[in-house]
Amino acid sequence: MSIKNNLILRWMLGGMIPFLLIGSISYIAPGSNDIDKLVSKGDYILRTELQGKTIKYQGPVYFEFDRQQSGLRNTRVFKLHFLSSEISRGYSFGFLIPITGKDMVLQPEEFWVNEEKKNILSRDDSVFGYADLFDTNSSLYFTESGMISIKSIAEDAVSGNLNMFLKDVDGKELHLAGFFNALPLKTQRNF
Repeated sequence: MSIKNNLILRWMLGGMIPFLLIGSISYIAPGSNDIDKLVSKGDYILRTELQGKTIKYQGPVYFEFDRQQSGLRNTRVFKLHFLSSEISRGYSFGFLIPITGKDMVLQPEEFWVNEEKKNILSRDDSVFGYADLFDTNSSLYFTESGMISIKSIAEDAVSGNLNMFLKDVDGKELHLAGFFNALPLKTQRNF
């Protein structure tokens, strides 16, 4: 092989490598709206960071629509129930999203914790949630800030992702992030 051919081959390979890298990174990069491929229907994958320790949680997740009395208002709410795949360990997470607007219909969008109305008594226009890590310290964490993004809604599944910060009564902060693809919770309620 001549030196000229060798240089041409090097230039071609050198020019192709950035395109291959960009193509493969964009293919695997998070942020895809195709959450159904990340988690199977009825499951969640969440990652927590607490005091420098990272733990991954997986298990079943369910959704339901309900009514919530808030002062004089009767508000429609959307609830997410994240259960532990290991019931004996007791891990669970739950979130409540008020549905507002004229039609009171859940739409694909981002729902945020209103940091001024983040407690359970004033949650009429704010995401509210908890994390029960049921460990030796038996800490219960409540929403401090963050959001839940609903990506797709169907009668048999609601999928999305969340990125939340929660605190316990001692001020310890828990970061909770991940994906969900929730199934409807079967209840006996009548409205």
